[in-house]
Amino acid sequence: MIAKISLAVVAVSAMGLAVAWATGYLGNPQMKELDRLQAEIQQTLDKPPADTTEAAADRSAARREKVAEYREKVQSLPEQQQEVAKSQMRKFFISQFEKRIDRVLSLPPEERNAELDQQIDEWDERRKRWQQEREQNAEKSDSQNKGGRAHSRSSWRNSTPEQRSQWRRQLLANTTPQQRAKWQEYRRLMNQRRKERGLPESRRPF
Repeated sequence: MIAKISLAVVAVSAMGLAVAWATGYLGNPQMKELDRLQAEIQQTLDKPPADTTEAAADRSAARREKVAEYREKVQSLPEQQQEVAKSQMRKFFISQFEKRIDRVLSLPPEERNAELDQQIDEWDERRKRWQQEREQNAEKSDSQNKGGRAHSRSSWRNSTPEQRSQWRRQLLANTTPQQRAKWQEYRRLMNQRRKERGLPESRRPF
């Protein structure tokens, strides 16, 4: 079984390298810059042992700036390379999401609620901040439109239902049935804990 998984990983890696070569990914300075940004985004996701609320807020702000910079640089790429970069970033965030899920599912039931509570609090705080930013961006957009300039940003928090459906389809295309089953269990546990705390169900994509 392990041998089969290893062969599958090698095959996927080889395919990824072939696509990267065909689309001009390898050796492209712009793509190397995206790799650098992705590494910096990873640093903002790594939680130090002695973390504080203020430090977490600083990391979150830095992460938002890096992700916004990443998106802007992706938009400047040729179409084929854009698709490669977007696919790479999706896989990156999927892997980060899975780490959070695995932390919850690996814990014994008597220790699980503490991790769930931490993730719930982090997500709700992030969602609150996104809502504030969306309102600020809406005000800014209205002001710019009145002045003859349009301003828009595509992201989950201010996307249309059609865009969210497309994002879900792309996500499903990059995951296995086993992954999705694990995610559904995580969501069940998360919403069960939210209910115990008197909180509404999560509106996260998974």
